[in-house]
Amino acid sequence: MKKIFALVLVIAMALSFAGCGGPDRQPAIDAFNAANTVFTEVASAINSGAVEAAEEDVEYLIELAEVIAEHKAILEDDSVELTEEELAEMTSWYGEVEALMGELKAEYGL
Repeated sequence: MKKIFALVLVIAMALSFAGCGGPDRQPAIDAFNAANTVFTEVASAINSGAVEAAEEDVEYLIELAEVIAEHKAILEDDSVELTEEELAEMTSWYGEVEALMGELKAEYGL
């Protein structure tokens, strides 16, 4: 399980990127980067063994990493046309991810 999680963590750590896409994507990109930073911090602490995480939290982080990777690909691909509504939904979701990671950080004392 830790090897799989390590692979997912490597993918997640590779997710940060500089301004891609048009100006209308920038708020979503900024929100993505903020959420990914907190996600990576939590995932790194759990993967390193610094904290003993509940199995359900580990499984959730693995699933979350997969979705984050999908979103990264969408945001980086300028040929994918996104509506303002879709970008707003993505931005909102990244805020939720950031809040959830904050809760995990508090729960595990990170």
